[in-house]
Amino acid sequence: MREQMFELIRRQRSCVLATTLDKRPHCSLMGYLADPEAGRIHLVTLPGTRKYRNIQANPHCSLLIDDRGGADRGRTRALTGEGRCTTVSDGERAAILARRLEAAHPHLAGLLHHPDRVILEVAVRRLILLDGPEDAYVETFS
Repeated sequence: MREQMFELIRRQRSCVLATTLDKRPHCSLMGYLADPEAGRIHLVTLPGTRKYRNIQANPHCSLLIDDRGGADRGRTRALTGEGRCTTVSDGERAAILARRLEAAHPHLAGLLHHPDRVILEVAVRRLILLDGPEDAYVETFS
């Protein structure tokens, strides 16, 4: 099941990022890029956003990735990833990730070239796959 989870992460291109601050949830629709093993998810934002402020105060987050665009809604797969979100502080690595994000998401070019842009990295610690309306599978990573 783990490989099916990773395949869903690699195949999709957008997710919902959920963050919290002071017990108040916040969700953001995001374009993302997964590393080849799908254990780290990369995103871009600006420092003035609510999601960024939330992450700075509380790095624990979750991501929702699904395939609901398919014809059979009864077989929709929804994957929740739980993890810790940090800022990529290494400038060279952030630039490489920004170029990779832009190749995958050309519509984000303006944001990725913004002088204040921040590359985020979510280290996934737990995945929960809902396969259709009743079947759930959990994988935990160290």
